[in-house]
Amino acid sequence: MILPGVSGSFLLIVMGQYEYVLQAVNERDFLRITIFGAGCLLGILSFSRLIKWLLETYFSLTLALLSGFMLGSLWKIWPWKKILSYRLSSSGEQKPFLTENVWPTAYFESTGMEPLVVQALIAFAFGIILVLGIERSAYYLKRA
Repeated sequence: MILPGVSGSFLLIVMGQYEYVLQAVNERDFLRITIFGAGCLLGILSFSRLIKWLLETYFSLTLALLSGFMLGSLWKIWPWKKILSYRLSSSGEQKPFLTENVWPTAYFESTGMEPLVVQALIAFAFGIILVLGIERSAYYLKRA
């Protein structure tokens, strides 16, 4: 994870490759895993140098850009989605193909499933508290 809040799993989900990589791991396809791992290593090494240079040269603009990327990608992980169409996977399973983000009330109306808004808000608050706690700890460790 180079960027705060942007993990490798999250990037795979955004790019639609999470299932592909997970399938390679489940099937123990070492060629695909090795190629993926080499790409990750090369990407991390080159991207971290680029990010370091950008932060040293254009700190505010780079921070704004990275924050925009994180905020802009929230639509992909929005938990309440209405499935518009399906596709068949290679194993013959029906998988969601086109989805639309909806508000929790519309989610309940279209799926009949509880949106669990309170639990989502608790998880959100816990995440904020955790990040603030880590930041505060880092501040005190730096001063010591």
